[in-house]
Amino acid sequence: MVIAIAALIYFLHRQWMKSLINNSAIPKIIGIKFSIIIILISTLFFVSEKIVYAWADLEEQSTIIRHADKIPFYQPVTIKKFANHYFSYQPKNKGSLYNASNAMDSPLRYDSNPLKIENKNRLNIIWIIIDSWRYDAFSPVVSPKIWNYAKDAQVFNHHISGGNNTRIGLFSMFYGIYGSYWPSILTSRTPPILLETLRDENYKNYILSSASLNFPEFRQTIFVNHHNEIQDAFTGKSPWVRDKQLTDTMLKVLEEPPTRPMFAMLFYDGAHSNYDYPLDQEPFKPSTRKFYYCSNDEPEKKKLIINRYKNSVHHVDFQIGRVLSKLKESNIYNNTIVLITGDHGEEFYDYNHWGHFSSFSKSQVHVPLIIKAPGKEALVYNTETTSHIDLPATILELLGSKTNPKKFSLGHSIFSNKRNSAVACGWDTCAFIEPEQTVVYGVQPYNANLLEKYDRNYNYCEECKGLTSQASINLLEELGRFR
Repeated sequence: MVIAIAALIYFLHRQWMKSLINNSAIPKIIGIKFSIIIILISTLFFVSEKIVYAWADLEEQSTIIRHADKIPFYQPVTIKKFANHYFSYQPKNKGSLYNASNAMDSPLRYDSNPLKIENKNRLNIIWIIIDSWRYDAFSPVVSPKIWNYAKDAQVFNHHISGGNNTRIGLFSMFYGIYGSYWPSILTSRTPPILLETLRDENYKNYILSSASLNFPEFRQTIFVNHHNEIQDAFTGKSPWVRDKQLTDTMLKVLEEPPTRPMFAMLFYDGAHSNYDYPLDQEPFKPSTRKFYYCSNDEPEKKKLIINRYKNSVHHVDFQIGRVLSKLKESNIYNNTIVLITGDHGEEFYDYNHWGHFSSFSKSQVHVPLIIKAPGKEALVYNTETTSHIDLPATILELLGSKTNPKKFSLGHSIFSNKRNSAVACGWDTCAFIEPEQTVVYGVQPYNANLLEKYDRNYNYCEECKGLTSQASINLLEELGRFR
């Protein structure tokens, strides 16, 4: 980009100098030297700006990076992941900059002020997330503990994650807005209204994760006001060990639940690739001890990888089963909302991709959702589409909020409203997902003209109808509602 802009400046300046030389006595050599100087100064300016932004992003200097959204077609350069991976670099003043009170005024219109809860009976909330839990891994064979528990709950079999990756999956389920809002929320350190409401209602919070919440940057976003309540430094050397340690921690909480209402988030990491589990617990065979992806023309190797994944989910299910059993024995069971879902799915070349964060196929964004709440009878929804962005409005409604969800979310309560489409986002693209098609579009300046259509089997489909005019109008309104 720097080279392109410098070339443009050179071209315009050359035309100006050519005109000037043709109409004056200025030697041509002076014009050439002057042009070179202009190019060098322009290049230095643009390179310097990129260096400053990269440094500001690395050091979490929100006073600088928050202005990027205000510059049309701006392309930032970041080195955070590179510095952390190769040099284990962490910002010196990281702790203070994580706090929401140190953020500058947000450019968003997302109001995170707590909502009024009219129900005097404060319900406990246990929010369980399984990394990479795809829709068909919820079964009596792969996840028997959750499957049996769900017989007394409400099950949503056509639930769509808000993203095809962990960052946007968690972001969408706690904020109730699209992943395209992530950069602005991160820069402004704006907390989600759901957790701010719980904090205002004096909830006791337990934020338990077997994966670090430093990256993605959940300490600066979702849990920006909950640093002292985070436990994500479990000492196990492998994910399945940390999953067990997380479970042990939650069991101790349930032995003596707090006297005030409780919010607990449990984030299990074992089912994320490399699909970790104890080797003496391997119900799905044959499996593979060494993780690798393979080509689609190697069905036997593909089966080994899928079985490894199933084994990892089975172990996570066992740990969650321990929590659910302990909860049933406690005196808070009948006054507790339990929510179980995945942050995103996982693909095994079902639609020409592996893993996640590579497409918006059913395998990557379709995840299970189970909700057990006081006063809600067991029910299975097989065709109704639901979305991660509906979860904040749903939980707040269960708690007794009467506020219109449109004021704080792009979703609605899954118990009182229905939808026939959902939006999922990646890093620089989002997808409008309907039963018969998926429309992928760019959300960054460099890919704003991207528009791809796929049929229900996620095959590229030039003849698919695309978005209707009304759907386009609604989508544009939602993309800009909080900006």
